[in-house]
Amino acid sequence: MSLDEDSTFNATGNTPVGFEHWLVSEKGKIKSISALYHDLHDSEGQSAIEFTIGLIDGTTDSRRVPLGEGKVREAAQIWIRELEGQSGLVIPLDVAA
Repeated sequence: MSLDEDSTFNATGNTPVGFEHWLVSEKGKIKSISALYHDLHDSEGQSAIEFTIGLIDGTTDSRRVPLGEGKVREAAQIWIRELEGQSGLVIPLDVAA
C-alpha cells in the first residue's frame, strides 16, 4: 500500500468505537459484511480494516477503520469476533496481500 493510500485510510476512516456504534445501530439494514485486513507497510506498526457492507436495499457501502500503532492481525481478529458478538452478524476476515 502506498503512502497516499495510508493517508486516505487515516483521513476517511472511522474510529473503532465509531464503527462499533454504527454497526450495531445499522445491523437491521445489513444483508452481508466482510472485512479485509491491511498491514500498512509504509506506516510502521499501523494497520487498518476495510469493511464491505451489502445492504438489504441492494446498495453496497464501504467503511475503513485504521487500528493504530501495534495493532497486528491477531488483535484485528479478536476485534472482529467482538464485533460479531455485539452485532450478531458473521464477519469473514481476509488478509490483503
